[in-house]
Amino acid sequence: MAVREAKHYIQEGRVWVVDMDLSKFFDRVNHNMLMARIAKKVTDQRVLKLICAFLEAGVMENGVSTAILRELAEETGFTSLQRPILLANLHSNPAIATNQVQTFLVLDAYKVSEQNLDDTEEIEVKLIPLDQVAEKIHSGQITQIFSVAAYYMAAEYLKKHHIF
Repeated sequence: MAVREAKHYIQEGRVWVVDMDLSKFFDRVNHNMLMARIAKKVTDQRVLKLICAFLEAGVMENGVSTAILRELAEETGFTSLQRPILLANLHSNPAIATNQVQTFLVLDAYKVSEQNLDDTEEIEVKLIPLDQVAEKIHSGQITQIFSVAAYYMAAEYLKKHHIF
């Protein structure tokens, strides 16, 4: 589509064609500064909230949002060169809420930095050997339902693909 448009512009006699790859721009730009500039022109709070949600969502690459690895790095200090694997979209309580929790498996994760938490976040990172997680679930040391579900889905995926 872009090439066709560029050819059309050249046929019209235009002499400049500019092509930009913005795929990583919104991951790197300071969102607070960008939103402040946008707010100078846009006053509708609903529109500003929508733009903010788009900025935080990341970009879809091969069906996976780039926000996953960005959030992983910010919240844990870990990242991976491998694409996150979407295990499930889970509903917290579909009878009364519409929110979903996406569960991902990240293979070959490695530490790149310290946590960079927002003021409202409190996350403790504990590294537990995979073969000890089921024991901690059964003994009641791990009780958060989404963590438990994520473990069993990840274990099934790893077994199915002969990874662990």
